[in-house]
Amino acid sequence: MRSVRSLREMPYIEVYDFAANVEQRRAATQEITDSLCAAYGISKDIVTLFFQRVEPDGYGHGGRFGAAAEAQRIFIKIHAYPRFDQMRRLAADAVTQAVVRAYGVPAEAIALYFIERPPSQVAHAGVLAGD
Repeated sequence: MRSVRSLREMPYIEVYDFAANVEQRRAATQEITDSLCAAYGISKDIVTLFFQRVEPDGYGHGGRFGAAAEAQRIFIKIHAYPRFDQMRRLAADAVTQAVVRAYGVPAEAIALYFIERPPSQVAHAGVLAGD
């Protein structure tokens, strides 16, 4: 039997950042959540963020490693059930601007990926959301 709650327990957001402080992450949590909820028409109580700190020796770009890599991008993955292209467009702009405000970085330093899957490929509490 399908639970209404199990169909709503998404999205999950992964944020990979560099030397962020607690205040930046607190602001990012609020800003990203508000932005995504507005774009997707969802409630805040179903949005979860995970932050991963990227250390200087944990990053490479353009064939260069660590401090030699010029660009340090904040990488964000939004795991969610499929949405319409227009919703993703709104979310891409809104979340990018939210990260700009929270971290004080230019939009060019933000990479955002949408990783979507149907409920039949997601499980909560050991039960497929599509069941």
